[in-house]
Amino acid sequence: MTRRRPQISISLFPFLAVLVCAMGALILLLLVMTRKIRHEQSGGDAPLAVVAAPPVAANPDRGQEIASLETERNSVNSDVLRLQQQVSELEQSVAQQESTV
Repeated sequence: MTRRRPQISISLFPFLAVLVCAMGALILLLLVMTRKIRHEQSGGDAPLAVVAAPPVAANPDRGQEIASLETERNSVNSDVLRLQQQVSELEQSVAQQESTV
């Protein structure tokens, strides 16, 4: 009996895997560079205008401003509490009406 020699065959899978990975990397690089070029052509981000705050010495009446803001905050907080109470009353009313149905 004679033994057959195993035939040497070429496997294309590793070659194709490397080829697909390289093509994917090149496509990704192409997309990134295209986006970068478009961004540069459009001028990039427009420079933001810098507005400097006026010096503290120019605003000596900060105490009055703070007091008025605190009273406004208290007013808003009381409005919020009042509205929350209204919501809870409405929820109770809805629950009562649903229980009767």
